[in-house]
Amino acid sequence: MKKNKHTGGDFDDFLKEEGLYEEVTAKALKKTSMYKLEKHLASKRGLKNKIRQVLKSPSMLERFLSDNPHVEFDTMVRAGLSVGFVPLIDWVPVGKIGKKLKKA
Repeated sequence: MKKNKHTGGDFDDFLKEEGLYEEVTAKALKKTSMYKLEKHLASKRGLKNKIRQVLKSPSMLERFLSDNPHVEFDTMVRAGLSVGFVPLIDWVPVGKIGKKLKKA
């Protein structure tokens, strides 16, 4: 049987070699978390305004809802609590992170 010449290494290994692993992982985790919160925001009127009041400015809300991975964790918690949600944090072995994200 002929071996596939296009089969390469693990994508996580590639990201680590390029020095991008932590940044990409942080963005993926934040994006997954924000996707869940945005689903709740879309289903109920006025929740964005509640979060805007907690965050004190429209620009901070936009930054919060953007792909910026540098939003402080306490900001995410305050925003979620203002509309009745709290983030759930789980620690999993690195090799299983992809499986966890796919379930979300």
